[in-house]
Amino acid sequence: MTLKLTADERRVAGAQALLLAKMSEFGAHIVADNREAAERTRNEASAALDSFFDLTDVTVTAAMKRGF
Repeated sequence: MTLKLTADERRVAGAQALLLAKMSEFGAHIVADNREAAERTRNEASAALDSFFDLTDVTVTAAMKRGF
């Protein structure tokens, strides 16, 4: 049996992947002691987290309307 994802679920998965990538990038900049790049990446990770939460909210709301 194959699990079919909705378009919203795929967007959430993409937002999660971006968030994890930005968190890893932030860590790498901290280890490399590149504070300017770390600050930029921290802001990008924060924006990615906001997107992830917004998309998750949309997806859960849509699923609840469908009766899940």
